[in-house]
Amino acid sequence: MLRIIIKILLFPAVILLGIFEWLCSAAAGLSGMAFRMIAGVFILTAILSYGFGLEPWSVAMRMIIGGAVFLMIPMVGTILVAGITLLRAFIRTI
Repeated sequence: MLRIIIKILLFPAVILLGIFEWLCSAAAGLSGMAFRMIAGVFILTAILSYGFGLEPWSVAMRMIIGGAVFLMIPMVGTILVAGITLLRAFIRTI
């Protein structure tokens, strides 16, 4: 009996987490494409500018690190969506 009452009380939280999960996954998908393109430009610029002798290795390495950071940002969004999914599944099993 107590379990049914808890499920009824947590039902709005499950619905809100579902909506938030959908919004976060859509945002992570769309921003992922943009951040990967930006990271590609950073890395390609670093390699070509070092290759043509326009920049020293230290500057090119900073650009490559910047590109790697832009590659990591969508992964953080994916981890956030996975956490929301796990929380929603945990609440549903109560």
